[in-house]
Amino acid sequence: SLGEGFDYGLNLKFIYSSLEDFNASGMAVDAGLIYAVPYVSDLCFAVSLANLGFMFDNYTTQEEKLPLNLRVGFSKRLEHLPLLFTASLNDITLKTEDEIDFIKRFSLGGEFDISEVVKFRLGYDNNVNRNVKPLDGRNFGGISAGLGVIWDKFRFDYAFVSYGDLGSQNRLAVTGRL
Repeated sequence: SLGEGFDYGLNLKFIYSSLEDFNASGMAVDAGLIYAVPYVSDLCFAVSLANLGFMFDNYTTQEEKLPLNLRVGFSKRLEHLPLLFTASLNDITLKTEDEIDFIKRFSLGGEFDISEVVKFRLGYDNNVNRNVKPLDGRNFGGISAGLGVIWDKFRFDYAFVSYGDLGSQNRLAVTGRL
């Protein structure tokens, strides 16, 4: 802890991706800082930096960099519902043509408490939705759903993320507290 209301986290991750006969892998660190507002119940503000790292193997012979993502956001646990609402602006360091483009890189999410140890999540990433062009006029890109289970000091998380006509991604994570 960094003082009243402040907390931080670090995440070390191994990255592996496969497309057809091409593979890529790397290692990265994510870092985040959270401030829980002491005079407002269950309101937090956060900043995080994701994908600070390097590639071991690239898809091709050309060197690739990990997509660095600086985010700011907030969360609020609703008073009379078992729901944590989140909103964030993503990739805030990328140059934009205008302020409207900057605002369009938002994401929204909700975590529903099914029980003390089981969480159901829904999310929407507008930036993914904007960058996926549907072939049939329907666009489900940027929609995600997942489930989390807490056991002792560990979290087991699964998420399904839609990229519209490009397909989908299944994400698995196991995290623990030191």
